Formats: sequence, structure tokens, C-alpha cells
Amino acid sequence: MARELGSTAETAAAVHIHPETLRRHYRAGLITAYKVGRLLRFDIDEVRDAFRTTAGVSGRRRAPVGPDFEALDDER
Repeated sequence: MARELGSTAETAAAVHIHPETLRRHYRAGLITAYKVGRLLRFDIDEVRDAFRTTAGVSGRRRAPVGPDFEALDDER
């Protein structure tokens, strides 16, 4: 089975992430890239699988952190 290699922009679009997120994961060693000359190419299926397995940890949106107004009302 042939690999479908994509540029940073193509791979990021296919996986629905920002290209800088893809680059950060590559620099952190979380995903593999292949050098073709000076260019990076990513196996789109490999990246999709990597983001699917890490989505439970890093893909969660955090609740906004703000003051606890109920606690402030209790102190008055």
C-alpha cells in the first residue's frame, strides 16, 4: 500500500489542525516527517492516527479559568 505524503499545509488541512500545530508536534518528536530535499512531507494517515490517539489528552478544550464569584459572595 502506497503512502500518501502531504506537505505541511496539505496534511494540516486533511487532519483539520493548524500547520503550526503540526510543526510543533513534529519538533517535539510526537509525529514522523520525511525529508524530501529541504521539504518536510508527512504521511497523512500516520498523522491522522497520531492525532486520533492523542485527542483524548491534548485535544480537550479546557474550561476557562476565572474568579469563583460564589466563593467571593460567601466571604462578604
